[in-house]
Amino acid sequence: MYIEQAFKVLHDWWRYILGVLLAFVGIGIFSMPHAMAIAMKQMAGEIDAEKMQDVNYLMGLFEPNLNLVFLLLPFAGGLLALILAA
Repeated sequence: MYIEQAFKVLHDWWRYILGVLLAFVGIGIFSMPHAMAIAMKQMAGEIDAEKMQDVNYLMGLFEPNLNLVFLLLPFAGGLLALILAA
């Protein structure tokens, strides 16, 4: 019974491509809150425009816990997209 269920896997080639594309879309969508938060700080004039390329400067803009949430959101979005694609 269990061995028979192993052969019922959906493994068409287009499903792999769709899964990868959906994962990238999920990562992109869930990366938006961090980009929007940086943009809001930039519009408020709290960010030095010359230091925008410095990752350490960008990581210091927010509290560490909020930064952690912003950095984990894209992973969660990609994982959620992969789970929904299955």
